[in-house]
Amino acid sequence: MLRNTNFRPRFFDPAAEKVGLLGLTPHELRHTAASLAIAAGANVKAVQLMLGHASGAMTLDIYAGLFADDLDAVADRLDRAFVKVNADQMRTKWRTSRSDQTERPFENPPEQGTG
Repeated sequence: MLRNTNFRPRFFDPAAEKVGLLGLTPHELRHTAASLAIAAGANVKAVQLMLGHASGAMTLDIYAGLFADDLDAVADRLDRAFVKVNADQMRTKWRTSRSDQTERPFENPPEQGTG
């Protein structure tokens, strides 16, 4: 069994000091690992499992601020998807109107009879 009371003073602290990180704690490395995973695109569930949190909500309570950058990326992807869907629909309408000259999707539809 690895005990922090033995491991930290005998191994971890001297190693941290040797690389110029005096005062670094194992818990700070845990936060660094989570931050790097989020920056690399890991989702909340993956980070939750990696850290052993009981729920994604617990992970978000601690790291929600790091996921905020995702909102811009999600918005950009949604914008691109919206433009692509609209472009695809326009091409489909254009092809339909060219193949069947009686259908003109860009004009107002004919009025329906009331009766």
